[in-house]
Amino acid sequence: MPLLKLTGQTGEYLFDPENAETVLSRKGKFGTVFAGIRLSDKSKVVIKHFNNDLLVYPYSLMQFKFEADAQLDSPYLRKTFEYIPTGQNHFLIQEYISGYDLKTFLSFSKKYRQAVGFIVRCMIKVLEALEYLHSKNIIHCDLKPANILIETDEKSNVKDEKNPSIRIIDLGNARTPLNLLMDTLTPFSLVYSPPEQALHLYNLVDTQSDIYTAGIVLYELLSGEPPFASKHPEALMHQQVSGQLIAHPSIPAPLFEIIKKASAKISLPRPPAQMEIPERMKYVQEGKKMRYSSASEMKQALEIFLENYKKSKSWLPW
Repeated sequence: MPLLKLTGQTGEYLFDPENAETVLSRKGKFGTVFAGIRLSDKSKVVIKHFNNDLLVYPYSLMQFKFEADAQLDSPYLRKTFEYIPTGQNHFLIQEYISGYDLKTFLSFSKKYRQAVGFIVRCMIKVLEALEYLHSKNIIHCDLKPANILIETDEKSNVKDEKNPSIRIIDLGNARTPLNLLMDTLTPFSLVYSPPEQALHLYNLVDTQSDIYTAGIVLYELLSGEPPFASKHPEALMHQQVSGQLIAHPSIPAPLFEIIKKASAKISLPRPPAQMEIPERMKYVQEGKKMRYSSASEMKQALEIFLENYKKSKSWLPW
């Protein structure tokens, strides 16, 4: 099969859908993801092909092209160049980022695997990305290690470890005031979801929901494992809505307190199925009051920790 050329309003793009080496993901949230090139400068791009089977779901195409419609511009987000419809097919053209998702990077990098300061600096960049999104009335709703990319050079080295380049990707589940109350089309990651999202209380999903998830992600990056995990969906749901964080030897105590505040919640007295919705909402709302009020507030707490951490190595886990 010959190479396919897509012509958009701002450029032309080439990719080979039959070449397995160009496939970045066959199980993307909305379909297959390819690597391609922009003809004007021969630079790499990411080309997402929408799975038309999803058209049976309301709002699916709207969610797919959200990043193009939103016209976001931040150094902490993957750039979206354009949305291209061609006949029955739909494509999203995005920036190609040379690097790895943050958890994968830490798994093979002995230098940074337990580097508390480096991991905290990365999370500060994540919170700056959330600051930008929240300023645009956008809630990410699916923050997880796989959606946090760190840029590296050709030898898989961080270009500047004191100022790592972090990008947040995948806004397929993002919520705005226009779609806040609609049910989520694509599955979100229960392992990282706050109680209000896990219980489908979408009127309670707001910026603090992303902050909760940021705390859970930071816990996993530091410890190497998520705080809540189970092969049984019901057990995992119980942990997410009522489980409390347990201190980990790889996480300095002051940093653990920050994570606890970010991911604060009140345990439900009974299984959710045995509670009326207003009662569930009451407990979730009380738990949210204990969290940081904004990404800026959590970022400031991490910056203070980092400054103190430089002065005292007594908190080193090893």
